[in-house]
This record gives sequence, structure tokens and C-alpha cells, in this order.
Amino acid sequence: MNIFKDVYLTDGEREIKLRTYSTSTESILSKAQVSLQYADEVKRHENNNDIYIDVLRAFPVLINYREEPSVVMLTGGTVEDALDKADIVLNENDVCSVPITTDVCKGMSVDVDEVTYSKKTVYSSIEFDTSFEYSEDFPKGYEEIKVEGKDGTKQITTTYKYVNGEYQGESGKIESITDEPVT
Repeated sequence: MNIFKDVYLTDGEREIKLRTYSTSTESILSKAQVSLQYADEVKRHENNNDIYIDVLRAFPVLINYREEPSVVMLTGGTVEDALDKADIVLNENDVCSVPITTDVCKGMSVDVDEVTYSKKTVYSSIEFDTSFEYSEDFPKGYEEIKVEGKDGTKQITTTYKYVNGEYQGESGKIESITDEPVT
């Protein structure tokens, strides 16, 4: 004996209630004149003789990954889900314009930039200071070298920042003395 079912169908803002002997989701959607588009999802559950169907409409999310655009269709989830669907794995130096835990929404755009750094090290001389010792015991114009002076060396390491391969500027400079000058 066939028993009719009460169906409660939600499609976005539209709510449809119908009564049917059919239990397949496809035939219920057809009877309600609801058609699915690419990447739409259907969630269904039953309670006693009632069937509840929710149609979740997919929407586009634009992802600009290192200046290469792609669009993924989602019905919900987070930015991390969108990146997963686009087969994008973030590197430690990637910067996402939106926190990855943010819920996606229709019309959302997410930018992921690759940030890299390069370092350049140069060495420069540190001139030694000449010190003079004066004494009235020395004849006028007399000079005597007590310690041979020697230049020191300074190491300068500059870090340069690049976003998607484009130079952005210096991001730091470290100077250290590798050899002290001898005076």
C-alpha cells in the first residue's frame, strides 16, 4: 500500500510544500519544477512520513592565485574549502587577502600572493684610527709606530622583498663587524 508523503522543499528563499507518493529526490524536484545547476547540492532527510529537501545553490568564488585567476563553484564553506577545491596549497610565504577560516559568499574574491625574500651580503672596510702620543721627550717631528694599524671588516646583509616575483623594496638590513679595526 502506497502512502503519500508530505514534502517540505526549500530552494533559497522559496519554500514549497507538496504531497506525493514518490520518494525519489529526482522525481520530487521534477514535480516541484526545481532544476539543479552545476555544483548545486541537495540535502535530504526524513522524519516519520515527511521528507525535507534543501536545495543549496552554488555560487562563484574568484581566486587570484599569484595573479592567475580561477573560479570555483561552492554552496558554502570557508576560504580554505575554496582553495582546496581549486587545488591550491598555501606555502609558508603565501599571503591570503582573507583569513582562510572566513565563510565564502556569493561574489567573493580571494587574492593569494607569493611573498619571497632574497638576501645580499656585502663586506666593507672599517678604517682604523691613528692615535698619536705626544711627549716633550721626543724631538720635534719625531714619529714612532708602536702598533701597526689594520682596517676592520663590516658585513652588511640586506633583505629584499618580492610579491609574485615583483620587487617591493628592502625589508631589512643587518650590519655586523666581522673584524675589529686595530688602532
